[in-house]
Amino acid sequence: MDALPVEAQAGRQTTGWFQLGVNQPARALAVYPCLLNVLHSRLTGPEDGFGQKWEKIYYLRLPAGRLTPEGVIAHWKERFSSLWPRGSQFFTPAAGIRTGEIALLKLSFPGRYTPFVATGVYINHADSTRFTYTALSGHPIAGSLTFTAFREDGDLIVQAHAVLRASDPLYEIAFRLAGEREDLFWLQTLENLAASMGVPGHFSKEINLLDPGLRWRNARNLLHNAAIRSAIYQLTFPMRLLRLYWIGKRYSR
Repeated sequence: MDALPVEAQAGRQTTGWFQLGVNQPARALAVYPCLLNVLHSRLTGPEDGFGQKWEKIYYLRLPAGRLTPEGVIAHWKERFSSLWPRGSQFFTPAAGIRTGEIALLKLSFPGRYTPFVATGVYINHADSTRFTYTALSGHPIAGSLTFTAFREDGDLIVQAHAVLRASDPLYEIAFRLAGEREDLFWLQTLENLAASMGVPGHFSKEINLLDPGLRWRNARNLLHNAAIRSAIYQLTFPMRLLRLYWIGKRYSR
């Protein structure tokens, strides 16, 4: 896909994230590693990835009642970050989930003291009944997810639809070892969505392997792997704090 120099084409959004340093210092500290990985990144579709190509659709069927597709999507956008399973974080842009915005993410690995993956996504489209985001380089996936709501046979269907590949060889290994974890993530998110609206829901999924081949020419994506970069950030964080301490002490004299 086309390159997305974040500071050039989406400078407004990243500037807004950097302003957190003044307005919300605690949140700024949380998103800083995400910003480091998002700067100079690019949009990555499935053909930019390395692993097998998958289509994954997660469904939530709700009794329509007074619910409307527009109302459900508005509710989901507003609470998108709080509906994620515990351990991972979605940092909604200040302007909300809108076309052209960048959202930052911290994705967790299993275990209490394992490193996180600091990354981001670009919101390609958002309207009253759907929104779509595409992964930025370094993200575990190369591809897009579309979240939508519509009526079918008297019920209201809420859907998360992904078309993706693992972005590099390391992520492909992780997906093959624990690929069901992604399925559980989105099914739990939909479960949380239903609970937040106080309605019962029926959950299902559809998984299709679109291409079993690997795209070896994209193996170099490993150079942008956000998990590796995030681990380096965590390991060097104490040294950066020490450096800031000495700089502060020097200029306080």
